[in-house]
Amino acid sequence: MTDDDLIKTGVDGLLELVKSVEKISIPDAAKQLNIPQDTVQAWVDFLVEEKILGIEYKFTVPFIFFNEEVDIEKSEEESIDIGFFKRAFFERAKLKKIPDEKVEFLWKKHLLGILNRKRMFFLNECRKKNIKDAAKLFNEFKTSVMIE
Repeated sequence: MTDDDLIKTGVDGLLELVKSVEKISIPDAAKQLNIPQDTVQAWVDFLVEEKILGIEYKFTVPFIFFNEEVDIEKSEEESIDIGFFKRAFFERAKLKKIPDEKVEFLWKKHLLGILNRKRMFFLNECRKKNIKDAAKLFNEFKTSVMIE
């Protein structure tokens, strides 16, 4: 598999950014990645829990850095999956006091929106690589993601 065969996520972007600097504040990371600070914070919380990133505070500003001797690729493969994002979504919904019976509906609506925005990219990449039945593959993927 080559780098062209990979799809990078926002978490990949965060890890690359942290890798490129010794330390960075969460607000600065969010600004550079053009991602809401709450989203970056949720990712950081998980990555700190998994001991991929470390966090320290200077006054009240959190700064993140890589923990030493962590195999990032192995950790990503083992730890970051759709469940990670679903848990973060449900935690944010709980903080916003959204009723439990609505959260599952909102999660599926959110997920469908993301998948629909990525569909054309997926189909174009399949066309470039002469992959047959791209629409069928995408629909199978979409179904598997919606079940989890």
